[in-house]
Amino acid sequence: MRLLNLLLILLLAGILPALPGCPSDDDDDSAVDDDDTTVGDDDDDDDDDDDDSTPAGPITCDGTLPVFDEAEPNDSIDTVLNMTGDLPDGFCIEGTVVCGANGYDDLDHAQFAISEAREVTVTLAWTGESDGDSYLWLGSDFDPEPEEGDEPLISWEEGYTGLETGTANLEAGTAYVSRVGCWDGQETPYTLTVSWDTIAPGDDDDSAGDDDDSAGDDDDSVGDDDDSAGDDDDSVGDDDDSAGDDDDSAGDDDDSAVSCTSEVLGNSVDDDCDGEVDEYTFSEVFSLVLTPNCSCHSGGSHSTGWFFNASQVTAYANLVGPNAFEASSMARVSPGSSVASYLMHKLDGTQGSVGGSGGQMPLSGGPLTAAQIEGIRGWINSGAADD
Repeated sequence: MRLLNLLLILLLAGILPALPGCPSDDDDDSAVDDDDTTVGDDDDDDDDDDDDSTPAGPITCDGTLPVFDEAEPNDSIDTVLNMTGDLPDGFCIEGTVVCGANGYDDLDHAQFAISEAREVTVTLAWTGESDGDSYLWLGSDFDPEPEEGDEPLISWEEGYTGLETGTANLEAGTAYVSRVGCWDGQETPYTLTVSWDTIAPGDDDDSAGDDDDSAGDDDDSVGDDDDSAGDDDDSVGDDDDSAGDDDDSAGDDDDSAVSCTSEVLGNSVDDDCDGEVDEYTFSEVFSLVLTPNCSCHSGGSHSTGWFFNASQVTAYANLVGPNAFEASSMARVSPGSSVASYLMHKLDGTQGSVGGSGGQMPLSGGPLTAAQIEGIRGWINSGAADD
């Protein structure tokens, strides 16, 4: 008893040290939590986590693009946030995402489309000690979720800090869906910026050889005038407009109207402006080809059914329209198409390729000259008119 009293007296006098107890800044249990109020320290044995870290700070869009709030719910394509309104350069979303533990517990979606095909840049920024991820998908992949084999246009990057940035070439008028998630860490605010270049006025943005602006100049090197200013923008010495004046110094009129006349045979010029060169009229077909070369058909009948009885009228009626005897599914002459006309195959000697028979016409005197064959071909292609 005396010993106990002595120890009590010494302790009260401060001569003996205090018995060891539980320090206020350590974790007394096995739970992954912090039992004290000291901020910024990790009191358990797991070195990779901070049990009493402060919440992630705020983050906002820079204001250069239209800003949208994340606006829950947006976890599926059915509740997706739709980007609407005037978006000439892109948009920015401000939101917060809950992180999983090596998985996604919270996914934020936004859907948009662009009016011009462009390269688009997607940038995800966040403030928490978190592994944030962003994706860009074709909207058509959500049915209701992308399936195995569907690949995002932009995918996630590894890392707990910094930005995630990706680019992709997008088509006009197609729906695209952005997705933001957090794989691990603390709940964190984020911004998702989707941006693209606009078309600068007054320049030619494609390689089609045309002028996309109204500046009155020629933006390509094709040598033609792409605007309506009535002047000649190149140095070719011709007039690219229809003003009726001479734009160069050659002393001639470069835009005078083309004069169409009757076809002149043998000059290799499309005199009658029908797209064919040196084509016959039917009168010329009859007088230059049929009469001197087709005597077997010149009577009042023939085993093939084609005869002309020395008459231009009969020759035309029996040639243009009726089907051939040797190729019953093909017209003797099909106006506008020498390829579909059996007469041309007989003159070219290609009748076998269309199911015909017999020899190349005419049988007597050998094949026609190249000028005669092309004259008939041009007559058929230009419409096979009866003069």
